Amino acid sequence: MSETRSRCLVSIATCGYLPQAFVLASSFIQHNPGCDVLLFVPDLSESAARSAAWPRPESVRVMGLDAIPESRLERMRNYFDAFEFSCAAKSFVLGHATEALGYDKALLLDPDILCYAPLDTVWARLETNAMCVTPHSNSPMPRDGCAPDDREMLNTGFVNGGFWAVSRGEASSRCLAWVRDKVEHFGFFLPRLNLYADQGWMSALPWLFPEETGVMRRPGHNVAYWNLHERPLRLAANARLMCGNEPLVFFHYSGFDEAVPGQLSRHSTRRYAEETNQVLATLLADYAGRLKRTSQDIPRITADRPCTRAPISRRLGIYRALHGEEAELKMRPGDLLALRLRDWFRALRGAG
Repeated sequence: MSETRSRCLVSIATCGYLPQAFVLASSFIQHNPGCDVLLFVPDLSESAARSAAWPRPESVRVMGLDAIPESRLERMRNYFDAFEFSCAAKSFVLGHATEALGYDKALLLDPDILCYAPLDTVWARLETNAMCVTPHSNSPMPRDGCAPDDREMLNTGFVNGGFWAVSRGEASSRCLAWVRDKVEHFGFFLPRLNLYADQGWMSALPWLFPEETGVMRRPGHNVAYWNLHERPLRLAANARLMCGNEPLVFFHYSGFDEAVPGQLSRHSTRRYAEETNQVLATLLADYAGRLKRTSQDIPRITADRPCTRAPISRRLGIYRALHGEEAELKMRPGDLLALRLRDWFRALRGAG
């Protein structure tokens, strides 16, 4: 690892998502030499992480669950599923990188992201802001009957949780502590109750902590199915990937399915401008190839600290039992009954 501990990338991926995480790490190192990479695997112990033969350069460290001495994480994994726990862990891992490990600047990217250019604009923004986030979109969604639309953004939040950058200091520590307290109790994925894992709480940061939080609206940052309607892709004369008039810095392949390599995302039905679709086809083919090659190098490893797979109604009961009088998530009887019925129907379909 780097002795200066100046900058690092953090990403969180369960055992089944490690090929994406290593593809991200490789692309990040290519464009940001000298930075460390911390891959946190929430369903793996630190001893298992240390003993595995990872296909990594020296600048990449794979961290297991107990690499972070935080008792709340151990408690949360009992009532959050893998998706919820991975989202909730972000504020804990970023805090560990800056507060415990001493990195001056830490950048979190979801594992299904690929870097195409240096992230110099992000590092520079952290000189003036304690943390930075990106919006899903800089403009309203098209009214074309396709997904996603503006109404969906009301549920998911207007800030995307796949990118989060922080600089070390009291200001960022205060914001991260606030998010940690919220996701511990309200990190469930329950759109019915206006809960969308950590993303809703991240969306509140620019409003509750306006002096500390910068919103990066650059078109080449966090490009994905939710903003391609406003960010046309093209290949410049020098073969450089462009997003509008700026270089493409990183692309978020959220919802990409290797079994359907020509489809951008299972979450979207929208088509884009002809040139964007042409460039997108090339990007998708390249990303699928990277995942296939990297998957062959990942050791076969079994999660020894798996998150619960219990239905949500049971997990809410576990939450209340563990927190006792401190339990902050209150539910109306009708909401709990609806969730129990949903779990019952899902179990019935599965048995059939």
